[in-house]
Amino acid sequence: MPLQIQNLVNACVRPVGLGVGAASGGWRAASTSAFNDDAGNSTKPHVVLDGNKYHVVGVLTALMPMIADYVTYVAQLPSLGADILQKLIDLLRLFNARSCHLVLGARAMNLAGLKTITAKHLALAAQCAAFVAALVPHLSATLKRLLPERQQVLLKEMDKLLADLNAHELEIYLKLVAIMKERLDY
Repeated sequence: MPLQIQNLVNACVRPVGLGVGAASGGWRAASTSAFNDDAGNSTKPHVVLDGNKYHVVGVLTALMPMIADYVTYVAQLPSLGADILQKLIDLLRLFNARSCHLVLGARAMNLAGLKTITAKHLALAAQCAAFVAALVPHLSATLKRLLPERQQVLLKEMDKLLADLNAHELEIYLKLVAIMKERLDY
C-alpha cells in the first residue's frame, strides 16, 4: 500500500486539527503531505491499524482518500454534517455489498474473467472487510466530535454498518473453511 494510505489511516486514529472550520488540518493534511512527498510512492504490503496488519487490495487506495474527504467536509460544513455522514455510510455500505457480491457471489469471475475465486481472493476480501470494520469505530469517534449533538443520532447507522462488515467477514471465513475442508476430504 502506498505511504499516503497509511498516513490517512494514522490520521484517522489520531486526528489533529479537525475542529469546525479546520481548513487544512487532520485528514487532508496527512494525505496532502503524503501525496506531495517523494516517499509517498513507497509501498508496503500491508496497512497497520491498531497494531494489526491488514493486507488490502487496491480499491482501498481509492476508498481511503474518499473517506478522508467526507470527514474533512463534515469538519468544514457542520450544517451539512448529517447529509455528508449519510453519504459516507452509503459509500461504505456500497463497498461492503459490492465486495460481498464479487467474492461470495462469484461475480468477479464474470467481471474480471477469473476462472475461480481462490482462497487467496477470499483471504484478501476478508482482510479488507476486517480493515474497514476496524476503521469504523475510529470514524465514529471522529465524527462524534465533529457533528452537532442533534445529528449524532445518525452514528447508530455506523454501528449497523459495522455489524454488516463483521457478518460479511464471517461469511468469507466460513467459505474459506469450506474450501479447506473440501480439499482435506479429497
